[in-house]
Amino acid sequence: MLLPVIEKIGDGIENEEVRGRFTEILRSGDINQIFSFLGEQRDILDLTFSKELLPALRFVLSQMFEKQFQKREYPNKDAFASFIKFSDLFLSFTPLTIEFYGQMARRWRRLDRTYADVFSLEKVFVLRSALDELFKKYAEHFSLLERADRKIVDKLKKYYFKSTSGGGYYYENWEDKLERWSFILNKNRMKKFDESHIVSLIRRAALELFQSHDSSVDLSKLIQKSIDLQFISELENSEILQRLIQDSQIEFVSKRGYW
Repeated sequence: MLLPVIEKIGDGIENEEVRGRFTEILRSGDINQIFSFLGEQRDILDLTFSKELLPALRFVLSQMFEKQFQKREYPNKDAFASFIKFSDLFLSFTPLTIEFYGQMARRWRRLDRTYADVFSLEKVFVLRSALDELFKKYAEHFSLLERADRKIVDKLKKYYFKSTSGGGYYYENWEDKLERWSFILNKNRMKKFDESHIVSLIRRAALELFQSHDSSVDLSKLIQKSIDLQFISELENSEILQRLIQDSQIEFVSKRGYW
C-alpha cells in the first residue's frame, strides 16, 4: 500500500545518490534506519527535497511507526534522537515527533505489567532510563519553534507530563489540567490546537488510571469536565466509552467500578 507513496517521495529528491539510498531504506520499513538517515541527511534534504511531498513523508512514517508498535518493536533512542534532529530543521514534523515520543512513553508505562513475561525487569529499567534521557534532549528542541508556538507548547508540556524519578511519566490532576488548557488555548485564540487530540488524551488518562490502582479517581468527572469546557461533544463522549470498553484493560473497568 505504501510503495506508490514511497516512489512518489523518491521522485521528489533531486540528489540521485540520496534518492536511491532513501528509497531503498523506506522500502525496508526499518524505522531505525529511516530515522537515522533523516537525521544524517537533513541538510541535503533541506536543499533537495520537494516541500510539497513532506505530508506524504509524514504519512509513511506514521504508518511504519504504528506497524512497529503493533509488533512490539521499539526504535532505539539514538535513532529517535536523530529524527528529533531532523525535525529541528523540518518543523512541520514537530506534531509527529510529539506523538512518536508520547507513544514511546505510554508503551513503556505498560511494559512492566502487560508484557512482564516478555520483558525482563532489567530491560524495563534500561528502556525507562533511555526515555528519561530522551525527554531531556527533546525538551531542549522546543526553543527552535517560533516564539508564539513555543510559548503555548511550553505551557501545555508543563501540564502534560510529570517526570518522576527514574523517568516514568504519570497523568495526574486531569480536571485541573483541562481547566488550565482551556484558559491557555482561549487566551491565545488557539482552541483548535488541542481539539483533535482531546479524545486520545482522555483514553490515555483512562489507561493511566486503570494502571495506577487508584480507586479514588472518578473518570466520569473527567469526561464531564471535557464536555463542559467544550473540548469534546456528547457524541464524542459516547464514542470514547465504546472505545474504552474495547480496550485490553477492560478488566480494570469491571473490577474497579469506574463505570
